[in-house]
Amino acid sequence: MAKASDVINYAISQEGYEEPYHDNRTKYGEMMDTVYSGFFNGNKNGHDWCCVFLCAAFCVAYSKAVALKLLNLPAGNLAAVVKYFYDYMKRGGLTGSTPKKGAVIFFQNSKGLSHVGIVIDFDEEY
Repeated sequence: MAKASDVINYAISQEGYEEPYHDNRTKYGEMMDTVYSGFFNGNKNGHDWCCVFLCAAFCVAYSKAVALKLLNLPAGNLAAVVKYFYDYMKRGGLTGSTPKKGAVIFFQNSKGLSHVGIVIDFDEEY
């Protein structure tokens, strides 16, 4: 059975990949639009790449059905946008302030929620 370390290992294996044209269009968006179609409410290549990547990592590590359940997402969701992704997680009681390896982490800037990632490690300061 898959585990959080499988999500982390997949994410780390993708280190160095850059979106080719800096327009949020990535191989992960293509994967989610084809291999895992129906995960989102339509094609999402070009939406917030960080959300799309994170969902792809969970799908690769687990499966589409398990990823949806773990991330508290309905099929056909809007989670390719950071704010909507956070809202789904919050409604499912999956937000908090205690880090855990493999957990989803949200970042914000002066404009609000701006990025999402996967916790791969942490210490008392970071």
